[in-house]
Amino acid sequence: MESVTLENFRCFREKQTVKLAPLTLLVGENSTGKTSFMALIQALAEYAFEGVEPHFKRAPFDLGSFDDIAYTSTNGRTRAESFEAAMTGRVTWGSLDSEREPKPTLTSLALTFSKPTRGTVPTLVRQRAAAGESWIDESVVVEQKEYKAILHTESGKWSLSIDSGSFGTVGLFLRFNDSFDAHPPNVTLPYSQFDLFGPVGDSPALTKQDVQQLRQLDFQREPVFAYEAPYHGIAAIAPIRSRPLRTYQPSFIAQDPEGHSVASFLADLVYRQDPVWPSLKGHLERIGRQFEIFDEINVRLLGAGSGDPFQLQIRISDERRKGMLRNLVDVGYGVSQVLPLIVELLKPGGAAQFLIQQPEVHLHPGAQAELGSLFCEVAAQGRQLIVETHSDHLIDRIRMDVRDGKTSLTPDDVRILYFERGDLDVKIHEIWYDDMGNLQNTPSGYRSFFMKEVERSLWPPD
Repeated sequence: MESVTLENFRCFREKQTVKLAPLTLLVGENSTGKTSFMALIQALAEYAFEGVEPHFKRAPFDLGSFDDIAYTSTNGRTRAESFEAAMTGRVTWGSLDSEREPKPTLTSLALTFSKPTRGTVPTLVRQRAAAGESWIDESVVVEQKEYKAILHTESGKWSLSIDSGSFGTVGLFLRFNDSFDAHPPNVTLPYSQFDLFGPVGDSPALTKQDVQQLRQLDFQREPVFAYEAPYHGIAAIAPIRSRPLRTYQPSFIAQDPEGHSVASFLADLVYRQDPVWPSLKGHLERIGRQFEIFDEINVRLLGAGSGDPFQLQIRISDERRKGMLRNLVDVGYGVSQVLPLIVELLKPGGAAQFLIQQPEVHLHPGAQAELGSLFCEVAAQGRQLIVETHSDHLIDRIRMDVRDGKTSLTPDDVRILYFERGDLDVKIHEIWYDDMGNLQNTPSGYRSFFMKEVERSLWPPD
């Protein structure tokens, strides 16, 4: 994902477009919309590439009803009747059977939501998707109960306007399959009936080539990261992860924001003697030593069966002697809080995009700084990390690692988005590094608190 646009969304009134980098840091005071911004990214990504309806209540984010999501002024006098969200990115189209070399295509998706006539979930009333020279624009006029769509390719433009029945839904062509299961009520448009679209102006009739171009806009057919990258999907990491247990019971293994199944994932690797385990164990222990929080991690199986309980053990040593293995419950709370995050970042075949909230929770400053190095390492693998943080130690380590060339990341691969509260809404400022690691485009309010604290420490009041 390369950029995000939002308007009348939560505390963001004016239309704003901000760039995202392989490693993007979200900073600012509390309650300035950073978490809302991440929820928007999650909704856009899951809708575009996985077909998940954007209701803005998917864990770990819950933005509430339409009235909670659409912009409302601080005095409550101004309420938006709709809000918009958009994204751009590069998608590699094609299939494993294709004879042509697939190339990344710049794509965009723009969504408009309005107040629902029934219920509380925002109603998607318009969406426009583009890939290269092709685009589709769909909308539903609720008052007139009318569905409209415009198709466009290099050859021409075609339009369709039909009665949507009792109520219409967008998504007729952006989320189609061969049988067109998704369509407005009382309307059947099988694949062979694209000729229902009438040409606009002097455009010719739709051809098979035009249809194939438009099929590229069915994002969910080819997930964005599935073709040639070893990573796919999106993983959201909550600010508070699951608490450690003295003894675990095996559970269903699936990525979740709090990392509840991470222990079961590790135990399953050990029980099955999966060849992935020695490598992952080595990576985890390398990071543990860099963070200075553990030297060894061990899974102790308490039975011979896959359904038997198990324990996680940690060894902490020093320069003079090797420490003893201790239960995860009996070591610092920061270990159990950062372990799910580290596992998600390091496990083979993990997510391609991460939304990480306050990863520094319960970590000492040195470990916070090491997190910055780990993020650089992961982003350099071609994955995207969007991190909400209040840690200057983490931010400064990233700045120095990029400046010193510790990974292949360049200054262009890192962005800092500073969320600044104004009189009526929040403004997002883009900040970046130069080749020497100096911050560029910083607004006057950025780090003003720290400057005031330094001035006070140097020049105490009379």
